[in-house]
Parts: sequence; structure tokens; C-alpha cells
Amino acid sequence: MGWIRKRALHLVIFSFGMLFTCHFIQAQGWPRIYGDNFHSLINDLCESYDKGFYLTAFTYNNQGVNKYGWIIKTDINGNILWDKKFGDGNDRNWCGDSFMTIDQGLIIAGVTTKYSAGDFDPNFIKLNVCGEIEWCKVFHSSDDNYGTGILQLEDGTYIGMLQYYGEGETYARISLVKMDQTGEPVWIQKLAQEDSLINNEDCSHLYLTTDNNYLVSGWAYHPASYPFWIMIDTIGEQIWDLFGDNFLGEAHQVIEKD
Repeated sequence: MGWIRKRALHLVIFSFGMLFTCHFIQAQGWPRIYGDNFHSLINDLCESYDKGFYLTAFTYNNQGVNKYGWIIKTDINGNILWDKKFGDGNDRNWCGDSFMTIDQGLIIAGVTTKYSAGDFDPNFIKLNVCGEIEWCKVFHSSDDNYGTGILQLEDGTYIGMLQYYGEGETYARISLVKMDQTGEPVWIQKLAQEDSLINNEDCSHLYLTTDNNYLVSGWAYHPASYPFWIMIDTIGEQIWDLFGDNFLGEAHQVIEKD
């Protein structure tokens, strides 16, 4: 009996050791560091069709000037399957937000200076599953303006978020653009226009709710700088806005509960 107990104990210890070793080996792939001898920042991450990841990033030089938009596709362990940089080294490019599309490709929101002699323009790029560009849409406007959010809807159309876009009466610090399946604009709606006390508003995140409305997170002066949320319906009409009046700060990414 003593021999049996000793053998059982050895089996338990051996099994535990195997489990610990396997778990330890599996964890060895993380963390991952991407980029070699250049500066870069990752702005967004989303899980891809194969349980790997799409990483949305940009590179910048020693003076802090952004140069290339950068998309990395990894496997489930974070190993790079492919990576693509966007830009020619002369213009400034930046990828900020992304969304995996129905066809398992990627739609990206960002900026480029390619068409504005140094000023930023919102830029939306559609990639197929291999990272090849299917189309690219640039929304030209004077001065600096940005593409800061992107979603794809069930019918294959897109909702993009614009910052500081437009001129004269079309100008707004926050706008949404509805695009068809090829990136052509269907409508552009200005946000935060109903309350005269709102000023210096900025947007940081665009979220698609379960009832197919759009929730924008950001911040605004009202009269101090408060977290700010705007709910918009499917045709771009504002439903409500909400301030975190009891605390100063900014609102960024949100997640829906229940």
C-alpha cells in the first residue's frame, strides 16, 4: 500500500509539473515588441478572423514628426504574419482607428498630408484580408482635420468620425460621415450644435451600439473641460448628449453593458 501511495504521489507531482511546464512554455511569447530601429506607437487593436490581431499604428522620426501609417497582422501568439506601411517618406501619415470588415479585411481611419501641402486631411483606407488596398478616400479641407473613428454597418456601408472638418458653415469640430461600400460620402452631419455653452469639443472614440446607433466619446468645455458623450441615430441625427459634470477630464473608449 505504501508503494501505491508513493507511486500515486509521484504521478500527481509529475502531472502538476507537466501542467506548470506547458503553461509556462505557452506564455513565453508575450510580451511582444514590434519595430526595429525606429519610433512607433500603436493606436488601436482588434481581434482578427483567425484569433490573431490587427494592430493599427504609425511611425515617427527623432523630431516626433509622424511619417508612415502602419498596420501589423499577427497570429494568435503575436507573431507577425504581414505588416504594411502607408506613405512615401515625404508626406506625413497616421493610422488611428480600425474596424474588421464583413469580408475579414480592415477599414482604417487616419490622416495624410499628401494633398494639402503639409496640412492634415482625414483619410479612410479599406484593406482586403491580405492587407492590400482596395480603396482609399481622402476628405480634403483647409487647415488640419482628422479621421478619428470608423465603423462598418451590416449592409457594408461605413460611418466615419471627422475632427475639425469643413469650411465656413460646414465646419464643425466633430462630424460623422456616412460612406457607401466604396467610400463615397452619402451624408456628413455636424455634432454638438444644439447647446451654445459647448465649446472646444473634441472626439476620441466611436462605438456602434447593439441597436445600431452611434456613441461618440470625447470632452468639451461646458464651461470647464468635462467628459462628453453624444448618441446619434442611424441617419446622423443627435439623440442626446451627456456631460460628466461632477468631474473634470476626458472620455475615451466605452463598452456596452447588458
